[in-house]
Amino acid sequence: MNNMTNVDRRSLMHKISMVSFGIVEATLYLDTHPMDETALKYINELIPVRQSLLEKHSQCFGPLTIDSVLPSQKWEWACNPMPWEGGY
Repeated sequence: MNNMTNVDRRSLMHKISMVSFGIVEATLYLDTHPMDETALKYINELIPVRQSLLEKHSQCFGPLTIDSVLPSQKWEWACNPMPWEGGY
């Protein structure tokens, strides 16, 4: 982990939340409009952004999801505080 501050962590979490919200909303829209090229382009642009943000969080503060565990972290993610213990 590095020396990023809690402010940096909150900012990163905010960005992850915003991009994740956009993906969820676009997914719901695509459920009823599967051929909408604009929506498909939008979601395909957001997915790598979210993955990049999750990787950054994983490198700096630990993984948020099982799919953002870095190979070097193995199962260390389970050793971090859970959200109800003050972790993210």
